[in-house]
Amino acid sequence: MLEKTRPATRDPLHISPDDPQRSRLFPRGALLGLGLLCAATLALVYPGQNLMRLLSTSADDGLAIDYLRHLVDLRGGNIDLRLMLAQRYMHIGKSQQALDTLRSVHTPQADALRLQIWKARWFDARALGKTKEEAQARQALSALLQRTQPANFNEWRDTLMLLQGLDEPQAVQRLTGMLTRFLPLPPAAALQAARLLVGVHAEPLAAQVLFATAKTRVTEAEREQLIEQAARALLALGDPTQAYRQTAAALGKGAVAPQMAWFMVKLALGANQPAEAGDWLRKAVDLDLPAAALGKALTAAQRELAWQVLLAGGDLRGAVHIGDAALAQQPGSRTWAERRAQVLEWSGQPDAAMQQWIALLRAQFTRHALDELRRLALALHSSSGLDAYWEQRAAHTTLTTDEWLQYAQALEVRGHPEKAVSILRQAAVKQPEVLTSLAWLLGNMGEVDASLATYAEALARGTLSLRGSIDYAIALLQNGQFEQAQQTLEQTQHLSDDTPCHNAPAAAVITDGSAAAQTPPCNDVDLLAAHQGLLGDIAWDMGEQRSAQSAYGSIWNNPQLRDRIKPYQLQRFIMLTQKSQGDAAALRLLPQAWAKAPSEALALLWLQSLVRQPSAQGIAEWERVVLDSAAGAPLRQQPQMYAARAQVWRALGRTDRALADLHEALRLSPGNTDNQIALLWMLIDANQLDALRQDVALYSRSLQGLPNGLDVLSAAAQTLGDNAAAVRYGQQLYPRKKTDALWLLNYGDLLAQAGDSRRAQAAYNQSWALLQKAAARSLSDFGSSRL
Repeated sequence: MLEKTRPATRDPLHISPDDPQRSRLFPRGALLGLGLLCAATLALVYPGQNLMRLLSTSADDGLAIDYLRHLVDLRGGNIDLRLMLAQRYMHIGKSQQALDTLRSVHTPQADALRLQIWKARWFDARALGKTKEEAQARQALSALLQRTQPANFNEWRDTLMLLQGLDEPQAVQRLTGMLTRFLPLPPAAALQAARLLVGVHAEPLAAQVLFATAKTRVTEAEREQLIEQAARALLALGDPTQAYRQTAAALGKGAVAPQMAWFMVKLALGANQPAEAGDWLRKAVDLDLPAAALGKALTAAQRELAWQVLLAGGDLRGAVHIGDAALAQQPGSRTWAERRAQVLEWSGQPDAAMQQWIALLRAQFTRHALDELRRLALALHSSSGLDAYWEQRAAHTTLTTDEWLQYAQALEVRGHPEKAVSILRQAAVKQPEVLTSLAWLLGNMGEVDASLATYAEALARGTLSLRGSIDYAIALLQNGQFEQAQQTLEQTQHLSDDTPCHNAPAAAVITDGSAAAQTPPCNDVDLLAAHQGLLGDIAWDMGEQRSAQSAYGSIWNNPQLRDRIKPYQLQRFIMLTQKSQGDAAALRLLPQAWAKAPSEALALLWLQSLVRQPSAQGIAEWERVVLDSAAGAPLRQQPQMYAARAQVWRALGRTDRALADLHEALRLSPGNTDNQIALLWMLIDANQLDALRQDVALYSRSLQGLPNGLDVLSAAAQTLGDNAAAVRYGQQLYPRKKTDALWLLNYGDLLAQAGDSRRAQAAYNQSWALLQKAAARSLSDFGSSRL
């Protein structure tokens, strides 16, 4: 039962028997009878539905509310009465009483009324800025909409729009799927629904709605409009291929209106379907019309689109026809003329394309047209094209140094180097920067003297570039003028180079005493490194070690150039550092040098320095940096490495390790006589007689034919006490050693021990005579120095 609110003023007459406010003018029984009489009268006059109709149509909200309240009191569970009473309350603006009336009613109709009430409250609260009331209304609306089940499209639409305003994405997602219950929709409703669905990012469903309506009995115009909007919805997904496929399937194979065909042209082109775009284009317009008629039939935008489609589909002939149609409508259009020239070239008509560019240039000069003409003329080896190119250049521009060089290069490429030389000589009067290229060209033509003279002129006029100085030095080297080449490079060390690279042939550069092909580098850093490297190479070959070291050092000591030093130049730099600054300085350089350019030669050079300045720390660092690295791993199979390291161990007094390395070297290369000799000398020094005897027997045959081999064999025989062998080896050594006084003394001792006193005395006498001559010569030299 509803709670009754006491009215501010008492009603004039209350007849309900149970109403405590009823009038007491009549006794209870009389009132009861009167009420029954009225009810009977109503039952007779307005039975059932007529009573409800009376209450629903009555314009008196107050009377209707009173009757309905009393009826609700009498029939508390009647839902229709409560709905009607709530509507009356809403009509007079008493929304809270309406909500109270509907508190126990849970039907879709009641929810619809609640929705109206809370929607109005929400709008009002937002308009008035009442945050608390707005939040309460939002909460109530959200709860209602969670269980809303729209009965038709209009309710679905209104509910979706309300949910969007409430920012309820999950509820929106749930609601969008309910639209399929109402499909197919009328065309206008379908278009409206699609717009709403695209707004909530439900593009596939939007397309489904539109495609479903397009299948119904609609006009052809409506059908194409629905399909087009479905395609746009699918395009919003970012998948043009799928959009095109579904749209084409919906349209089928039949004829379509030109406007729809143009739309499908764009759609197919966006889906990367150029062939199908071409098919739609032919449905949109007759491409076989004459150029003038076709130009009139197409708008500017349609001509542009047709051009793109035909190019994308590879129909170059059709693209040229579109270009002709466009030029028929716009005879002075430079854009279409340039496009036509480009497509003529692509379609295998480069001569016609070149003529188009020439016509464009004569009509209006542009750099782009000029460049295209030059490119085609060079590609076609067209002298007439190049003549037109330079004619336009001379008429419209002033040639820069670089352009003079390009002009000359074009003439040279066409097989006219003499004309190129003439052009450059003409340019050199005012632009001496071309002298370097002129000199190179003359040298390439075999006119060496003229080339060298031109290089010299460029140097004298201060226009010789860094690259030009390298070319000049190489030309001087090839002419045998080493000192002049060195002087040229020394004079041009300060230059930088900002001239563009040109397609010059590889030049000969002297490296390690032999000529090697080298393409001139193309930036300041590379050029400076090449310049200084060449200067160092020349100084090295001329024996000027200090100059070579300075040139190589200018590369190594410059962080920007260091990576560009060649391995052989780096090795030379270290060797020169050893000679000028000692092994300690070289050893400081070697770790960085190995990191930059590891090589077997560098590893052995490092070991040579360690032999002259041995240290356990030094050999340990060498093994860690070199031998344990990936680049040094192949050294473990090189006998030279073991032989060189053996000398380091020997210098450190580690004879055991030195012998082990020599044995390993001989294992890898058994026939290496140098290592055999080194092993025998080391065994002699170590006085390891057993090992010496064994290795002498092993290597004596291979060493007997070598002078150094005879020396070590003779010493080994003496160490082992084999005087006969020692005398025999001495006899073989005598022709080479007969001027060595000390050797003769030793040989005399061997002969004496062998019992050959006569020959022993002869050896002593010969040794004494040599010593006397040496003493007399020393005395004479001393006297000369005193004078």
